[in-house]
Amino acid sequence: MNKLVFIGQEETGLRCLEALVRQGAPLVATYVRAAGGVGVAAFEELAGSDLPVYAVEDINAATHVESIGRLQPDMIYQISWSQLLREELLAIPRHGVVGMHCSLLPRHRGRAPIPWSIILGLRRSGMSMFYLDTRADRGDLIGQEEFAIGPHDYAAEVYDKACAAAVRLVDVYHPQLLAGTAPRISQCGLLSDYWPKRTPCDGLIDWNMAAPRLYDWVRALSHPFPGAFAAWRGERLRVWRASVTVAAVAAAGTVVGIDEAGIAVATGEGVLRLETVQGEGEEEEPATAYADRRGLAVGDRIE
Repeated sequence: MNKLVFIGQEETGLRCLEALVRQGAPLVATYVRAAGGVGVAAFEELAGSDLPVYAVEDINAATHVESIGRLQPDMIYQISWSQLLREELLAIPRHGVVGMHCSLLPRHRGRAPIPWSIILGLRRSGMSMFYLDTRADRGDLIGQEEFAIGPHDYAAEVYDKACAAAVRLVDVYHPQLLAGTAPRISQCGLLSDYWPKRTPCDGLIDWNMAAPRLYDWVRALSHPFPGAFAAWRGERLRVWRASVTVAAVAAAGTVVGIDEAGIAVATGEGVLRLETVQGEGEEEEPATAYADRRGLAVGDRIE
């Protein structure tokens, strides 16, 4: 192979591109999501003056399909991209399109794999490298890299592990892909399930849940995701960090304590201590500072 095209965005894409550049991959162009993650400038700096970087909104647009077709790439990498590639684009490279998905396929196909893995209590997950086809996350597997999810890992920590796993897959399998010796393993559909898309509105806290489950909820939706949230005096209150503390008898959502450690809120079972929060239109801050500034007191109810 003497021509590769890279399509990617966000930190995972950037770090995988870095791994390819480090290996001297024969890249002829990079396509980056115009409004994605770490930004176009980081990709441009990494690519240098010899590798053109194109910022696009819709990689399936006819103009981009035509421009990639003119390059006649032998293979395409698509890493951390939020669009499925259409058949016209998938058909361009002679040796296929290689992508990543943050789960141990065929389990957990679909969207938002990092939040879902924490919400559902997984203790192990991984990154899968596979050949893309027109169906989401169903192409033949090339390789997988597992990682642990600790009981107190926040989304950002799991995201870092996922990025590292993706880079290791590139390091191991890129030479094999170039040589035509990479594995090609069919997925077993009987072992698959599907995680649905999540939107920012899906982060609403239900105080009737048990405190340990709400702790997982906060961890799963924290940075780099939009955050778990509740409502206080008609405004959205985001919760970025929390912990589980001692039980208290009170209606779910009732503030049962405020101290230097945070705001203690009764749940359906146990107490969730809010440690770092962010009011609507405000900066992120310690929960105690928010309570002092906004007059939040013991006995108040957070919806």
